Amino acid sequence: PLVLLCGLPSSGKSTRARQLIEYLSVKFPDRRVSLIDESICVSGSTTAGAAVKTAIYAGAAAEKEARSCLKSETEQRLAASPTDVVILDSLNYIKGYRYELYCSVKHLRHTQCLIHCDVSPETAKSWNAQRPVEDRYPEDLFDQLCARFEEPNATNRWDSPLVLAPNAEPLQCSNVCQALFNRAPDRPNQSTQSRPSAASDFLPNFDAATRDVMQRVMAAQTGALPGDELIIAGCKRRLTYTRQLTMGELQRCRKQFLTGLRSRPATAAAATDAAAVTELFVDYLNSAL
Repeated sequence: PLVLLCGLPSSGKSTRARQLIEYLSVKFPDRRVSLIDESICVSGSTTAGAAVKTAIYAGAAAEKEARSCLKSETEQRLAASPTDVVILDSLNYIKGYRYELYCSVKHLRHTQCLIHCDVSPETAKSWNAQRPVEDRYPEDLFDQLCARFEEPNATNRWDSPLVLAPNAEPLQCSNVCQALFNRAPDRPNQSTQSRPSAASDFLPNFDAATRDVMQRVMAAQTGALPGDELIIAGCKRRLTYTRQLTMGELQRCRKQFLTGLRSRPATAAAATDAAAVTELFVDYLNSAL
């Protein structure tokens, strides 16, 4: 299961993570808990202090790389065990990023829960000011992150189940555990499930065979008249000739053909050799042209 923390900078996310870890250690001692934070994104760092976070969030490139690192680490730990609880303690302020993590959880058939540290910018700013100087977010960066924050919405499937943690109120750990352990995971759909291997394995063979067909069509249409049937060497199918075809037009058809096959892995798997690929492509050209 995945516990995703999100909130403004200095809104108490790490505190909530510690509270949940303590609760789980007492109530569910048989479950291993794994905590992930920004410290894994900076070589040699052992703490996720503000200095680390400032280095990450002060630049777009560094932040993008950090999000990728956090996501990869989260997916690896989720895949390692279906019973371990993985807690991702980060800003997680981008709606699209939370959706990506939700898709990963669905693909692995795990459950998840989102904890929103729901405090006002004023409160978070005052808490940030109370920290030691070396642990504070710089004021300009703090304001930028607050402006960029996309608040979670429980009606969005990727933000649900949503547990609010306002101000200094105790975290409802029992509600978090209910969401993680007492419900079935969302079923994977086409957007989150891996395609059969045929969808990727066939591409090299299809690439060569379809390029060969294009060359043969260009050669066969020399001297042909509208209404003729072009004989494509090595293919039982014939191409009905209606007009002069250009290589650019054939390339567009080829691209559409391959794109369509990616969504039909069963059809791709049935094309076991170059001859079968050629016939499929000629059939497509007859219908498309």
